[in-house]
Amino acid sequence: MTVPMRTALIGILLAANLAAQTLATLARSYRESPTAARQQALAKFAAAHSGDSQGALALLTLGVTAVEAGRFEEALGQLKRIESRLPELDDYVAYYQGQALAGLKRHEEAAASLSKVGGRQPASPLAGNAALAAARAWLAAGRPTDARLSLESHYSGLPQPAGDLTLAAALEAEGSLVQAAYYAQRVYFGYPLSSEAADAQKQLARLREQLGPDYPPPLASDMLARADKLFEAREYRRALREYEALAEEVGGMDRELALVRAGAARLQSSSPEAALRYLTALKVVSPEADAERLYYLVQCARRLEQADQMLDFIAELERLYPSSEWRLNALVWGGNYYLLRNEPSGYLPLFRACYQGFLGSARAEYCHWKVAWNAYLERRSEAAALLEEHLRLFPQAEKSAAALYFLGRMAEDRGDKAEAERFYRQIPERSPNGYYAALAESKLSKPLAVKPALLSFEPAPADAVRIRRSRLLAQAALFSLAEGELRFAARNDGTPHVLALELARQAGERGAPDVGIRHIKGVFPNYLSVPLPAAPQQFWRLAFPLPYRSTLERYAKLRRIDLHLLAGLIRQESEFTARAVSAAGARGLMQVLPSTGREIGKRLKLRPVSAASLFNPERNVQLGTFLLRSLLDTYEGSLEAALAAYNGGKDRVDAWRSWAEYREPAEFIENIPITETRNYVQAVLRNAWLYRRIYNMK
Repeated sequence: MTVPMRTALIGILLAANLAAQTLATLARSYRESPTAARQQALAKFAAAHSGDSQGALALLTLGVTAVEAGRFEEALGQLKRIESRLPELDDYVAYYQGQALAGLKRHEEAAASLSKVGGRQPASPLAGNAALAAARAWLAAGRPTDARLSLESHYSGLPQPAGDLTLAAALEAEGSLVQAAYYAQRVYFGYPLSSEAADAQKQLARLREQLGPDYPPPLASDMLARADKLFEAREYRRALREYEALAEEVGGMDRELALVRAGAARLQSSSPEAALRYLTALKVVSPEADAERLYYLVQCARRLEQADQMLDFIAELERLYPSSEWRLNALVWGGNYYLLRNEPSGYLPLFRACYQGFLGSARAEYCHWKVAWNAYLERRSEAAALLEEHLRLFPQAEKSAAALYFLGRMAEDRGDKAEAERFYRQIPERSPNGYYAALAESKLSKPLAVKPALLSFEPAPADAVRIRRSRLLAQAALFSLAEGELRFAARNDGTPHVLALELARQAGERGAPDVGIRHIKGVFPNYLSVPLPAAPQQFWRLAFPLPYRSTLERYAKLRRIDLHLLAGLIRQESEFTARAVSAAGARGLMQVLPSTGREIGKRLKLRPVSAASLFNPERNVQLGTFLLRSLLDTYEGSLEAALAAYNGGKDRVDAWRSWAEYREPAEFIENIPITETRNYVQAVLRNAWLYRRIYNMK
C-alpha cells in the first residue's frame, strides 16, 4: 500500500470514528431530553450522512423515540428512509415500523411488517413481542385466524400473560369458545396480580354465559394456585377471600387445603390469636392438610411466644406425619426460634431431628451446620468429627469453606501446622473469592503456586454477531434494546461470561457502573467462582468498580476508614446506585435512613438534611462514613462488630457479642444468627479483600 493510499485510509477511519462519536453524543442527548432543538440536530446529522449506516442509526433513534411518544406518522417517515441501510438491525426496523403502522390503524400493513421479525437468523429478541403485536393487528383487521397462527408460531417466546389473553381473544373471535376459556383461565388463575387478570375475568364471564353447560369448569388445583399466588405476594386479605370462596365450591382434600390456608392467611392478615383459635378448632381428615395445619399452628405458637405449645405441635407432627415436609419446615421454624435467643438446648434437638430425618433435603445442610457450629464454638470433642461429616454429607455445601477454615484452626490449636495448611489450601479451590478464602490466604505460609486455567473472553462467532448488533443499538442510544440483545443471547445461544463483560463494558462507557455490576451478577451469576487470575482485569474492575473515587478517598481519609473497605460496603449496600432506596426507606450510596441523616447532620452542624439530599453522593458518603466511624469507635475498632451494627443495629450486636467467648472475629461473624446480617458482614469484608487485589493487579 502506497503512502497516499495509507494516509487516505487513515483519514477515512478517523472520519468514521468521529461520525460515530458525534452520533452517540447527539442520540444520547436527544433520548435523555427529546427537545425540538435536539431532534433537529439529530435530523441534520442524519441528512448529512444519508448514504451510510451512521445516518441510518440516527433515523432509527428518531423513529423509535417518535413511536414511544405516539407520533406514528413522523416515526413511519423516519423508519422508511432507513430501507436496507441497516441489514444487521432489520428486525428492529421492521418491528418499529409495524408499531407505527398499528398506531396509524393500518393494521394489515402493521401485521405484515411485524411478521418479518420472527423469521430472521440469529433469532430476534423482539420475535415474541412482534408476534403478539402482529396478532393484535390481525385482530383489529378482523382476521382472528391469522392472529392465532401468529401467536401459536412463536408461543414459547410470547410475553405472558398478554400472549395467552390475546390468544383467548383470537380463539373467541374464531368461535372456538372452549379453547378461548382455557387460555383465559390460564391468565386469570396463573397471573392474579396482573392487569390482564381483570380482562380475563370479564372474558370468562362472557364465555360462561355463551357456553352454558359446555363451559369448562376450572380445576380446583388452579383455583387453589391462584389464592396461593396472592398469599405469596403478601396480598393476605385477598388470599383469605379466595380460600374461603374456594372452600364453598370444592370438596375433598382441595377444600381442606383451602380451609387450612385460610388459617395461614388469617395469621398474616389479622392476629396469631385468631389464627390459633381457628386452626385448633379446624378438623380435617386429609393427612396432607392436617400436617400443613399443624405447621401453621407451630407458626402461631412461635408468634405468641408460647414455646411449650410450639413444641407440642412439633411433637404431634412427628407422631402423625414423621416424613412430611411440613414437619421439616416446623423443625427449622422451631429451631430458629431458639437460635435467635441463643438457647442451644432448644435448637440442637430440633436441628438434629431435621438433618437426621430429612438428610436429602436442602434444609438438612443448614440444620447440620448449626449443630456442627455449636459444637465448635463450645469447644466440644465431637466438633472436628461434625465439621468433617458436614463436608462428607454436603460436598457442595455453602458452608464447606467455613468448615475447612475452622478445621484448620483446630489443627493449629493442636500444633499441627501441616494439617492446618492442608485444610486452608482447599478453601480457594471451593470458594476462590469468598470471605474464608481471604482468611485462608492470611494463614498460608506461601501463596498457592497453581495457576488456574484462563477463562476465554474471546467472543465466539455467535457472540460477535450479537455484540455488533448491541453496539449499533448503543451507538443510537437505544440502551435498553442493546442490553436486551445481549441478555437474550445469554439465555439462548451465547457465552454468558463474554456477554456479561460486554454488557458491563457498555454500562461503564455510559457512566452507569451500578448497571454493570447488576449485568455481571444477572448474566454470569457464578462470577465469584472464577479465580482472579483466570479473568481479565477489565472484567474484575467492572464487577468491582470505583466510581466517585475522589469523594470516597476524601472521606475515607477524613474518617480513617480503609478506601477498599468503604468501596466494599457501598457495593454491598447499593451497588453504587446513587438513587437507591431500600424497603426500609434508606437512601443513596451508603443507604442512610432519613432520620439518621438528620441526626448526623445536626451533629456535624450542617444545614437540615432532607431525604432528597441523601441522593447526593457527596452528602451521602459524608454522613455514611461518619456513622461507620462512630460505630468503629463504639466497638473500639472492631470492624466486624461495626459492620454488623451498620446492617443489623447496635442493640442486636451488643447481645450477640455477649453470647460466647470469641477467640477471633470470624467466630463472632459466623455466630450471627440473622442470615442477612451474617452474609452482609462477610460480603463487605470479601469485597474489601477483592478490591485490594483487583486494584493492585498488574
